[in-house]
Amino acid sequence: MSQQIVGWVEVKTDRWRAVIKVENLVRNVDNAGHRHFFSFPPSRSGVPPDAARETKYDLDKDDGYGGASFRTWTEMNSSGWEQLGLAEDWLVLLEMMRSLGKVYGDYNVRLIVTVV
Repeated sequence: MSQQIVGWVEVKTDRWRAVIKVENLVRNVDNAGHRHFFSFPPSRSGVPPDAARETKYDLDKDDGYGGASFRTWTEMNSSGWEQLGLAEDWLVLLEMMRSLGKVYGDYNVRLIVTVV
């Protein structure tokens, strides 16, 4: 079943900043990528308290979004995603996160999402 992935990729400089709006890239695809990255421990649930303003606004529980989770690029990159055969839009997102990791450091890049 196809569902929409909603959330942000953030980078940390002096604070966390929302830089990529996920639903603009990952469009109504099967959620194999989401299951892979967020079904194994230690996925952290909820929107982090230090999340960027845009992230908090978009994933506001009052708008019906629940079940948000987040992972750093360090965690995602070590998951073996290259062998999964993910949809092209997931691959674009992951390559962008890899590039951000090279600039900001892998632990300073994270994905915060929910599925609607």
